Amino acid sequence: LPTPPPTRLEKPVCTQGYVQCERGMAVVNGTKSDSVTCETACGGNCCINGSTDFPACNGLTGFVCKDDSCDGDNSCHYANVEYIVNSCSGHWACRALGAGGHAGNIVNSCSGYYSCFGAGYVRGNVGNIVDSCSGYWSCRNLGRAGVDVSVAGVGDVLGSCNAQNACEDAFMLTNKTSENMHTCCNESGGCKGDTTLPTECSPPPTPPPTPPPTPLPTPPPTSLPTPPPTPLPTPPPTRLEKPVCTQGYVQCERGMAVVNGTKSDSVTCETACGGNCCINGSTDFPACNGLTGFVCKDDSCDGDNSCHYANVEYIVNSCSGHWACRALGAGGHAGNIVNSCSGYYSCFGAGYVRGNVGNIVDSCSGYWSCRNLGRAGVDVSVAGVGDVLGSCNAQNACEDAFMLTNKTSENMHTCCNESGGCKGDTTLPTECSPPPTPPPTPPPTP
Repeated sequence: LPTPPPTRLEKPVCTQGYVQCERGMAVVNGTKSDSVTCETACGGNCCINGSTDFPACNGLTGFVCKDDSCDGDNSCHYANVEYIVNSCSGHWACRALGAGGHAGNIVNSCSGYYSCFGAGYVRGNVGNIVDSCSGYWSCRNLGRAGVDVSVAGVGDVLGSCNAQNACEDAFMLTNKTSENMHTCCNESGGCKGDTTLPTECSPPPTPPPTPPPTPLPTPPPTSLPTPPPTPLPTPPPTRLEKPVCTQGYVQCERGMAVVNGTKSDSVTCETACGGNCCINGSTDFPACNGLTGFVCKDDSCDGDNSCHYANVEYIVNSCSGHWACRALGAGGHAGNIVNSCSGYYSCFGAGYVRGNVGNIVDSCSGYWSCRNLGRAGVDVSVAGVGDVLGSCNAQNACEDAFMLTNKTSENMHTCCNESGGCKGDTTLPTECSPPPTPPPTPPPTP
């Protein structure tokens, strides 16, 4: 049977240790302190980066892990939760989450400005939020009730609502479901304002038990068959290899669309995208201004100044968040950007000014992740890194790594995925190297 989601009171793993908070004050030896705030008890490891007027964790009740959770102005302000682990990153994230109502465990979730803001607030209800609600305004007011009602809410949110405005205002006021959300609503604005649970949110049915196999008669011994050759691992794509984009690409040159092989004087990339890429920029900070490269019409380059003056090959399902991919590869170079660079300032300035970054695939998702990765200076061209594959997926991960006079041509494989991982590194950690290719299997002895 599939593993059930954790109950609300089950304690998630937090290797760094928890700080217990009651209305913003630390609980020390089982007693609420009159003088030690949660922010102070965190010692710079949680409840961080709030301002004087809007401190983090003010009024928080619950346990917060010392892993940079509750990061930003007013984050976790008056929240009422069980446990917070690797979550609530961004200004006003998790503000009043469950306050006056209830919320369960928040794990690997609520990343982005205003994410989970007011979810379950004022007699509303939200279960555990796990691997969910990552994106600007995602899950804002999810399951929020009114002062005089207690019939809003939703069960556990599991692997869902990971996009800008996803699940915003869903199941609020007099709309309630006790069912869980499983791996759904992960597109921009997905399930926004929904009052009933979409079918795709239901978990797959449990398959019937497999009957025991019927034993076959033992055949007479034969010589061992020759096994098929062991396939070699697929190498990462070269820079100019075109990633799959079923929605079609828009080609851009310095922010203008390339139409029939010619740079347009009047059609911008934003216009050519038709609302399917280069989106949600403001008048002062439009998306894709100055971009050179191909962008997929799949909501890539989403946010103020996203992809501004970037110089890349292909962008697919990437560069989501204000200032994401700004000046990526500008004056230097960057390869293909695929399923990557999600979060405010992610990949900002990577490979900038004669620096170099290879392909970025399944990587650099998190606030300020890969910012200035491989960035050089005006007079040097010796900064950079090879391909970034399945790496740097956490807040500030790989920020300022391999920049200025520090360079490696090696690729990064599945590493630096913890908060601040490899930040400022000048040499490639051992764990970033790919596993060795196994020797070929010798033919069997007949």
